[in-house]
Amino acid sequence: MSLSLGGQLITHQTQLSHACQLVLGLLEGGIQWFAWAATSPTERYNFADEADLLSQLQQRLHASGFMLLPRLQLLISPVTLLSLGLNDLQVLAAVEAGDESAVSIIKARALLAAHGLLTRDDLALVRTCLEELGVSTLPLFQAPDLSDSLALHQLLVGENDTTLDQMQEAADFAVQQATTPREFCDYCRFYLDLAAADTTDTTPAARSQKALAVFTTLSPLVFGALDCPQLSGSASPAEIRAVISSLNAQQKLLGFSSVARAVQQVARHTGFPTTASSTTAQAVQQYLLAAQTFLGAANRNTARLEQDATVVARLEGDTNYAELCLDSGGMLWLSEFGEKAE
Repeated sequence: MSLSLGGQLITHQTQLSHACQLVLGLLEGGIQWFAWAATSPTERYNFADEADLLSQLQQRLHASGFMLLPRLQLLISPVTLLSLGLNDLQVLAAVEAGDESAVSIIKARALLAAHGLLTRDDLALVRTCLEELGVSTLPLFQAPDLSDSLALHQLLVGENDTTLDQMQEAADFAVQQATTPREFCDYCRFYLDLAAADTTDTTPAARSQKALAVFTTLSPLVFGALDCPQLSGSASPAEIRAVISSLNAQQKLLGFSSVARAVQQVARHTGFPTTASSTTAQAVQQYLLAAQTFLGAANRNTARLEQDATVVARLEGDTNYAELCLDSGGMLWLSEFGEKAE
């Protein structure tokens, strides 16, 4: 026999959890591959756990980390799908098997919304919004992947108190600076934060000029805050803590994913200086040091799994919070750090 999970020999599907069996059935070709691998006299496969099995199998069979549920029009990581739980999986599996009853469709749509999972129609609205902002045809958005689309959707949902004119202005600034869709999101947030914090600049041209000056001032000060370790895609919370402890021992901060993200967070939590000074440098250094200290402390934490299998861990202290991200490729980074909203 040739297939094992965590060192345990697996010879039949019934040895897998019911949830894993459902996902395996939804994965095109999954049942057939499993039957072949479990009885192959020559091949040997050892997976860390069920999530590892499904993730590697999806990649092996389809050269993609995301599986398609065609009836639901949902593109999703099999690891995320597995995490939904048995009851929700049964609802989705029933619809994918052909159950078109109104009750099943309503239940399926409700649970997708509850888990924040976006269908093709949801993601099409992101494209429509980019068209309304007049940026959809720019080279920046020529080939957004699922993670890019999720980031854009999160930007638009998170700025629900922003008017179309304000978002248009932010987008006009962001497309001049960004080189990726996710950088576009960070530049938009940076610009909107600046516009909300300073009402002295009353024209779009003045705000854009100030935003560029602030970014130019802050970006050299965050170059040391870009160290993002590479872990295994299925790293455990203990492994993540060990990496952070190791960085702390080296007096290093778990870094932000890009200069744009680092500047956006630093500006949001320290201010918007337009010229370099020792005071500005000190404020940035104090912020980064506070983040390093916070990550090294014992904080309350929760985690969620995004549609693209990115793990988002939220750490909370008495007054501060941080969010860390671990993507399916194993890159770990600091997404947010600051004071909790009251």
